[in-house]
Amino acid sequence: MNNYQHNKTEIHKFTKELDTMFDKMNSLGNSEVDLNALFSREFMMAHIRVTTFEDFLKVGNFNVKSKADFEAIPDDVFDEYVLTHTDFSSWDEILETATDDYIQSQLNF
Repeated sequence: MNNYQHNKTEIHKFTKELDTMFDKMNSLGNSEVDLNALFSREFMMAHIRVTTFEDFLKVGNFNVKSKADFEAIPDDVFDEYVLTHTDFSSWDEILETATDDYIQSQLNF
């Protein structure tokens, strides 16, 4: 195989990989992510020192059985809990970091 053919093959392979990555990005942008997927065991142990998001809520004595229950927790109360029990300064920071990690794992970065 000459240099031209090799380069053409590599470009074709790279183009297919880009297409796959863009397809994955589009599917991520159009779906809701399960909290267990977003807050994986690895993420929780590395940053929060419990194994599940549910355990994190239980340790804080937050009685959450639905999305509405979670949304009813006052932001300042939850941010204070986050600040004192995690590596993060706010709920927004946890959410942003977990989302970034999740996207990277789904795109195989």
